[in-house]
Amino acid sequence: MLLKLAEHIRDAQERALYCAEHAAMANSPNARAEWVELEHGWSRLAGSYLFVESVERFILDMDRAKAS
Repeated sequence: MLLKLAEHIRDAQERALYCAEHAAMANSPNARAEWVELEHGWSRLAGSYLFVESVERFILDMDRAKAS
């Protein structure tokens, strides 16, 4: 599962970067605001995936500690 999360994290981070680049090139304040909003959404999603990954690592470590 960790590998799959890594792919999701990378994808969300790449999409956030894409939105940030488009926000910087936007011609109008409304377009820029929409791109920034999308960037923030993708960044929050990446952060959520990172949190889930850290919880999963913690659980796996606890399981290993119990087994030994």
